[in-house]
Amino acid sequence: MRLQPTTDGALHPTDGGPNDHHARPTRVDFLNTTQSIPGGGAATYNLDVALPRSDFVLAQIKMMGAHSIQTGIWREGAYVQATTNAANAIGHSFRDSGGATKMIYHSVYSKQNGDAYLTQKVFDGAVALGADYIALLDAVIIGAVLRLTFRNSYLLARTLWVKGVALLW
Repeated sequence: MRLQPTTDGALHPTDGGPNDHHARPTRVDFLNTTQSIPGGGAATYNLDVALPRSDFVLAQIKMMGAHSIQTGIWREGAYVQATTNAANAIGHSFRDSGGATKMIYHSVYSKQNGDAYLTQKVFDGAVALGADYIALLDAVIIGAVLRLTFRNSYLLARTLWVKGVALLW
């Protein structure tokens, strides 16, 4: 039994509670709905999101594509976690099944498990069912930049369409 309160010596930031040892995450919004990515099946584009500092080590990224799912109130998209090492990235993406039923495909991709992509191909400006051309290939924090690399797997040029928010620690 302790007679006096103890502490671990960590400083508590002014934006946190008495038991909080970390500051709130920094929020960064991003969007790109006009970038054309060349065709050929392997063309990539780096969307560099400027960060306010260069000491972040973890990003949780929520992204949506242009296509609305079935009812028109949801969108295809992904949740991605990135660090300063691209090999540690992991993504959970969701897309429309393309059928008459109310079904959504969910997939988890992990660079640690050898997956080539982090998401399904849901970031194309085309909104028709089956317009699955652009996927997130990599996500990594490089200094004061969050780099999101997209790949166009189609033979012709496609337009990137992505909106999102990243929470960084």
